[in-house]
Amino acid sequence: MERYLEKASRPEDLVVAIKAAEAAGEIMNKYQRKIDEIQTEEKTHFNDVVTEADLEAQEKIVDIISDEFPDDGFTGEEDLETDSYSRRNWVIDPIDGTSNFERGLRNFCTSIGLKVDGEYVLGVIYSPETGLDEMYFACKDSGAYRVANGELEEIKVSEREGLESGMVMAGINDRNRSERKKDIEMVEEMMNKGAKFRRVGSAALNIAFVAYGSAESVMYRYLYEWDYAAGKVIVEEAGGRMNVWDARESKKAFLATNSLLHTELKEIFERYRPE
Repeated sequence: MERYLEKASRPEDLVVAIKAAEAAGEIMNKYQRKIDEIQTEEKTHFNDVVTEADLEAQEKIVDIISDEFPDDGFTGEEDLETDSYSRRNWVIDPIDGTSNFERGLRNFCTSIGLKVDGEYVLGVIYSPETGLDEMYFACKDSGAYRVANGELEEIKVSEREGLESGMVMAGINDRNRSERKKDIEMVEEMMNKGAKFRRVGSAALNIAFVAYGSAESVMYRYLYEWDYAAGKVIVEEAGGRMNVWDARESKKAFLATNSLLHTELKEIFERYRPE
């Protein structure tokens, strides 16, 4: 870590963000073990436990960051918005992949991004011990990195150029039938061109996987800022490209790729994204 901090454009911010993410990870570990017990014995009360975990993790993140940067603002999934007009604003998803979390699936994480004067400049995505036990992070103009099994490595997007050899990930709407139909049509078009499709259940991890080179693209027709704020910095520092469009209400349409497939995938996505 020390060798990265020497080149990082925002080392002080990064140290605090990692500290906050790891503290949230400890909370997730605690509740995840509780959920495992509930699944075995009662198989009930998931939502109450997850809500408590979300709120406790978010509160811990805000406390740690505020101790170091008391004038900074926050935007977060759990009804968090404090001084959003501050020139420095932290964008937080305390548990991304909540449905996975509540069922004991390992694809969940904390996502912490920093926006300064409207520009995303730092991102940390951390899946704790009871998850994937790995962390992805980046500062603008400083490269992207992954820590797993105690080892630090610089990461880059894949170099695959053809969609027929590509892996794409996308969100499929669970609740709205008409939107789900459009999601499936979009995925089907890509698969008809030879792409493989995966749905992981955590937008932030999906973006990190593109940055790491495990997939070539991730696309969501509807997404919130806290889902992609950290991932934007990480995937772009790893050599990827990203587009964000306004969708409905406060949601966005989102596309990230390994750059080489960006033009082709953007053309497909444009046909399905909400106006």
